[in-house]
Amino acid sequence: MAGVLTAYTTKELCELLSFTRKAVLEKASREGWMSRPRKGKGGGHEWLLESMPEATRQAIATAIVTEIAQSQPNRNSALHPHIAPVLFTVNTLANIPERKRERASARALLVSMAREFGAASGTPRTSAYEVFCHEYNRGAITVPDWVRNLIPSVCRSSLTNWEDRILEKGVAALSGKHGQHRKGSGVIDSTPGMAEYIIAEIIEFYDVSAASVMEALEAKFEGQRLPTLRSLQRWMKQYREDNEQAILKIQNPDGWRSKYQSAAGSRSAGINRVNQLWELDSSPTDVILADGKRYTLIGCIDVSTRRGILHLARTSSAQGVCALLRRALLSFGIPESIKMDNGSDYTSLQVTSVVHDLDIMPNWCTPFTPEEKPHIERFFQTFQHGFCIRLEGFIGHSVADRKAIESRRSFAERVSRKEGATPVQEFRYTPEEFQAICDAWCQDDYNEKKHSELGMPPNDAAAQAEGVIRSVPDERALDMLLMPLAGNNGIRAVTKKGLRANNGVYNAALLGGLEGQDVKIRLDEQNAGYVYVFDLNGMFICRAEDPELTGVSLRELALARKAHQKAVIGEKVKEGKRIVREQKPYETAQLILEHKAKTAAVNRAARAANLPTEEYSTPALEEAALAAASRDFAKPTPMTAAEAADRQRFTEEWVLNNIPKLQNITQNDLGSKEAFVTHMSLVQRQREGGKLTPAEVKWNMGYQSTIEYRVHLSMYTDFGPSAFDGIEAFAIS
Repeated sequence: MAGVLTAYTTKELCELLSFTRKAVLEKASREGWMSRPRKGKGGGHEWLLESMPEATRQAIATAIVTEIAQSQPNRNSALHPHIAPVLFTVNTLANIPERKRERASARALLVSMAREFGAASGTPRTSAYEVFCHEYNRGAITVPDWVRNLIPSVCRSSLTNWEDRILEKGVAALSGKHGQHRKGSGVIDSTPGMAEYIIAEIIEFYDVSAASVMEALEAKFEGQRLPTLRSLQRWMKQYREDNEQAILKIQNPDGWRSKYQSAAGSRSAGINRVNQLWELDSSPTDVILADGKRYTLIGCIDVSTRRGILHLARTSSAQGVCALLRRALLSFGIPESIKMDNGSDYTSLQVTSVVHDLDIMPNWCTPFTPEEKPHIERFFQTFQHGFCIRLEGFIGHSVADRKAIESRRSFAERVSRKEGATPVQEFRYTPEEFQAICDAWCQDDYNEKKHSELGMPPNDAAAQAEGVIRSVPDERALDMLLMPLAGNNGIRAVTKKGLRANNGVYNAALLGGLEGQDVKIRLDEQNAGYVYVFDLNGMFICRAEDPELTGVSLRELALARKAHQKAVIGEKVKEGKRIVREQKPYETAQLILEHKAKTAAVNRAARAANLPTEEYSTPALEEAALAAASRDFAKPTPMTAAEAADRQRFTEEWVLNNIPKLQNITQNDLGSKEAFVTHMSLVQRQREGGKLTPAEVKWNMGYQSTIEYRVHLSMYTDFGPSAFDGIEAFAIS
């Protein structure tokens, strides 16, 4: 179905619910459905959705959301507020790591589908989300493979949490902080050939049981580790749910066609607002260009107004699709939803991220079903069949057409080609010239010509259509959003030479001071000589250029960067020195030791308090204590200046009276105590700056080597002046 309707005919319900006409009528009678006369050609009546029981409405919702990639949802503003604000900035999904960007895009898509399911079922959000999760988990709701791989199952609480995060912070908030669970680590997936054999059993033998498959595994993989029966049952159940359509198509093609084959009515039914739904597709041109190559046309059409636009590209790629989107967004505005092919160019992460960043609902077609996007298919046919046949280089729409065109060449031309003569130039249009032809045809012919279904030209339909056109306020921001990242997610390290990308080295003055830091760069597809540099948080830094491509003076660019680096680093150095002067980190060593001492003292006190102790003594310790107490003699008080002078005078007089006698005496000529006092007087004189005679030095050195000296020195140290009655004491150090 193209959207959620308020009433359905019997035929539409037969297609949605896979019922026969009789079964629908019996169900309507049994459940008491209400009907109304059907407007439009053919008359009849249609059943009101609001009169149906909840179970029936949920069954219809399940069928609609299964085909959500084939039909445009009815985005009623009351029931379908936009899931995120339109943010035309660079710091969106495009600036987060690739794996997280995939997860955010997949979650946002499921939230959008759940909203559509709730609107179709007419039940409260909680109940609708419960049913949606059940249908999704059993594989009844079709999503792109990369979404199913990232989110194999979902629960209601997850959906509501994701929805709240989108409304509060935008789609980027769904990127998460954890890694995705890795599949394929079990016995079945890690054993070579085992998974493939189980799949073959499921496909070849209808409704084969896990027990039967286990017997086959025991025989085929003898001696190898096997899964438990319960694990095998879960694996087979999950595979059947994930591949329900494929298995049914192989085993029962007719049953698959009656259950899954799309058989909807008008694809434009319910599409009545400008930019409500776009269709995108790619098609090879039927014209060979001057370089002898066949290019690809990437087209876009607004279903409501039938306005169309064409973009020529060498091949259909994600970059080509983004280039078309840029032209269409600037010309038509921003759509609510886009119907696209399911090829890798349209399901790529780059395209998916762009449409989600712009709050656009992406819908992908089922493989090999061009009838799901009929408007763009007819748009291509109108251009290729109705206009391109008049262009030089036209080669037909098929191999048979091309053979027929070649057969119409003159005999002389074919002969001249065989003889080596240069044939007449057949392919005259360059890619730029052919793009100009496409633009002129779209703007001046197709969009200005009366359309058979609209009854007016597409441009007039756009002027009279309902709805508000959402336009891009900043073209440069859109360009940034569409610019591809360089390899490795655009992450580059700033080196002394600059940034390396596209086999070149890009530089800018503002890169000075960022050496050694990682940045993110986007490629300018219009001018390969430039790249745009952002920090890892998405903040713009500068535009860098490759001098070899832009022609700028490499010396001037290097000097400018060096000057900027000097200014940036100089400020940082100055600030660093100021901080060092203020904080004085060299003074912290003593603080550290004091802090450690306090901590150690507290710890020692705590340990001492917890350690049981008792006094211990022995006779030897008691005697030693008495000896130690005898050393506590009264210490002399410091001398006054008068006392110091008297002492000095006494020492000088004693030395004058006694030292001359030492000239001709030995140690034995002096009493032992008198000799010690004489030695001390000599020491005192040296300390006070006096000099000794050679005889005094000789005697003093000889005395210090005697046993008597060591005995008297020990007595003086232990007992003080009391050991030398009537003899002046000298300080001993």
